[in-house]
Amino acid sequence: MNTSDRLTVDLPQKFTYIAMMIKAINFLFVISCRASILAIAALMFALSPASAASTAWQDIGGGSARLVAILDPATNHVAGAVEIKLQPGWKTYWKNPGSSGIPPEFDFAESRGFSAGEVKFPTPRLISAAGAVFAGYKDVVSFPFDGQLLSSTGGEIKLNLFIGVCEEICIPAQAKFELPLELLMTSDPEAMRVITSAKLSLPAMDSGQAEILNVSNGANHTLNIEVDLKGIIETPALFVEGPEDWYLTPAKLLSQTNKIATFALDLSEVPEDADPLTAPLRYTLVSGSTGYELKH
Repeated sequence: MNTSDRLTVDLPQKFTYIAMMIKAINFLFVISCRASILAIAALMFALSPASAASTAWQDIGGGSARLVAILDPATNHVAGAVEIKLQPGWKTYWKNPGSSGIPPEFDFAESRGFSAGEVKFPTPRLISAAGAVFAGYKDVVSFPFDGQLLSSTGGEIKLNLFIGVCEEICIPAQAKFELPLELLMTSDPEAMRVITSAKLSLPAMDSGQAEILNVSNGANHTLNIEVDLKGIIETPALFVEGPEDWYLTPAKLLSQTNKIATFALDLSEVPEDADPLTAPLRYTLVSGSTGYELKH
């Protein structure tokens, strides 16, 4: 084979390799930028007049939990997080744990002078326990939230936490937290770190790193979901949320070829009259410790 023949053969392979490298670089760039933005946010917290506080740790059976919060006195905006530290071998659930799981519940209704927004869920992982596979968390996980002070004098943030923790079996646990608003006028750098880390752990939205290509009915009461992984390198997992009366387990990865991943979602515990092709579903794709919320 002469030189020109070798160039004819090698160039398409080189272009394919270059294209793959560009996708990988774009993926790392998005993750790097996201981490950098939150690092800058942490620095701004440290340099701003914002103050913070945290409650004492409370036992929840297989771990402990506490409430942390940051106040911006200029706007009365509160950023907070519920931090959970699980003992080795223990797990807890994501917001859609299937029919047998216990999703965490966060109730701020007893607060005075404070209005809480939605508590958000960090990127989950695949968890195995007692022969079941579900979406959840191990080790340390923090659930961030935002809120607003309604009064500059008096009041307190009150949280009633209900959460399931699992080792070989799963048990429900409860904890109550009280954080007087005057404590938010103190300085707690550790609380600032926890909240910044909690926001970093949330799935990215509209990142462009993956795309759902097709959703169709599959065999044996399943839903087939095809995803273009684009810049994603690691083996993915897919978690799906449906209406409140749907119980969904993590989707099963059927195949992964040429950056196209096909998943099967078990619909056996979905109401019989439901139409999965028209129902409002939310998709969270996870690669490693990074999550992406996808639209379809």
